[in-house]
Amino acid sequence: MEHVLAKRVGLAACVLAGSSSWGQQVTVCSPAVRVSLNSGDRVCPPFCTFDQTVSGATIPLPKFDPSMGTLTGASVSVSASGSGVFRWTLFAEHAPGGYATNVRVRPSVSAPGATGVSADFMIPDCGQPVGRFEYEGTCSFSAGFGGSPARAVSSGSLGSYVGTGNLSLSSSVRFNAELFISGLPFLSWRDEVYADLTVCATYTYCGADFTGDGFVDFMDLDAFVECFEFGVCPAGRTADYNRDGFVDYLDLDTYLAAFEAGC
Repeated sequence: MEHVLAKRVGLAACVLAGSSSWGQQVTVCSPAVRVSLNSGDRVCPPFCTFDQTVSGATIPLPKFDPSMGTLTGASVSVSASGSGVFRWTLFAEHAPGGYATNVRVRPSVSAPGATGVSADFMIPDCGQPVGRFEYEGTCSFSAGFGGSPARAVSSGSLGSYVGTGNLSLSSSVRFNAELFISGLPFLSWRDEVYADLTVCATYTYCGADFTGDGFVDFMDLDAFVECFEFGVCPAGRTADYNRDGFVDYLDLDTYLAAFEAGC
């Protein structure tokens, strides 16, 4: 207990002078969710495109655990990787030729209080020559990658991100393909492509606000000491401040450092 009291005396001047503009941060991410597209068979003259959006995939983003403190800010981003296969068929005699194709992928996520959570990237070109006596084939796309900037969540929407479990976010992916043919009369073709979406959130929070009243003061320090020494804690809080599964002086020192820094 003497260790605790000594720390409290040392902190008095700092707290009375006012808290600094500071906060702790934690980043959480959803599991990857796959969105797939089979374009269906199409017949192409020398140049073809298709543009199709696949909607409806739900992405589970972990919420901010309120036992960690008071959430003061959040940002959300989406990243994705994509690949797939291009399949083609010819039903008539033809001269030698070739083709090249690519796919542009634009995933987006609807997140409460955040706008523009979307990415834009290319699945690299796939192509090959087609011999006179070749009538079908495939070409595997290399993987493409892309991500969005982190988009801030409005303060009025932060409550949607607090709690246990996950926040369900709706998503859509726009696939836009181009196919170029050279020397061939036409191709019957289809794309079988996918994008794996991951959503991440960075939560900024005030862990020193141990009472959860929106302020950092000696009531928070007293509440943590009582929780640490006697196990009497505010609702939803624990003395395991560093969340390592144990309650020891590492938790006390970590909390006191956060308290001294303020929020």
